Amino acid sequence: MSRTKSVGLRDVWMWAYDASLSLVLAQTVRLAEESSPDRRPAWWTRVERKLREQTVVPDVYFDLDLGLNDIEREQLAQLFDQAAEVVRARGVFTADEAAGWPVLDGIPVIFRGEEPQQTAPAAELGHALAQLIRGVLPPPPAGTVWYYGPASGRTTLDLAQPRTQ
Repeated sequence: MSRTKSVGLRDVWMWAYDASLSLVLAQTVRLAEESSPDRRPAWWTRVERKLREQTVVPDVYFDLDLGLNDIEREQLAQLFDQAAEVVRARGVFTADEAAGWPVLDGIPVIFRGEEPQQTAPAAELGHALAQLIRGVLPPPPAGTVWYYGPASGRTTLDLAQPRTQ
């Protein structure tokens, strides 16, 4: 099992550190759940389970299309941006917090290691998800793909080299 997950929309994709993606998606779900039913997006019930599954299941491609139309995907992008800011404001995220945050059938948010993790890389990933949806994610350097969410922040992976992350 790797620690990365590919995420894409149409023909644009990137790699994400699974623990950072899990945190952003869990926060996205929480934001939607905490909003009043009249403010929750009408499409939410169609995608909630898919988002929860992507939150806790690593190594499975995450297609941001989700069967949504362009307007609905923009609403999802807005949720990702909001979730990213909440995640950034946390500052750090701990193994205990992850273990106490069940997302799907009692399975908690993915957390790697024992030490508290800075949340800025996860927030950067959340904003990148929104950019990817909006079609404004900057292209990576030739021969590489973006990798968002590791502790060191955004980097690239060489497409010619096998993924070992």
